[in-house]
Amino acid sequence: MMRPNSSLDNHPQGRHRIGTPVELNPESLAAWLSELPLTNIDYCGDAMLAVLRDMNGQHGLSSVERFRMLEQLRPAAYMLSQQAAERYLHDPAFPLPAPLERHADRGPAL
Repeated sequence: MMRPNSSLDNHPQGRHRIGTPVELNPESLAAWLSELPLTNIDYCGDAMLAVLRDMNGQHGLSSVERFRMLEQLRPAAYMLSQQAAERYLHDPAFPLPAPLERHADRGPAL
């Protein structure tokens, strides 16, 4: 199934735009993950959450296929949540300003 375009279509990452359709199958997801710019944790966190939300909305996925894709996402999601924790939770400026709070809240969601 194709993912609908998200509000993040105009992201400056060019071909790594979140709204780019990703087929929800293990092979397409593996290709998408291999091109994901993991050094941009804010963008990747939004992208991963968009894919997870799309997966949750797909009722036609078999449990085996869904589990396989979740396992594919797990290493990147773990890395992103660790990087977000290091970046935002050790900030001495608590409470965080609103723009940073949105990014910091993403870690537990992943």
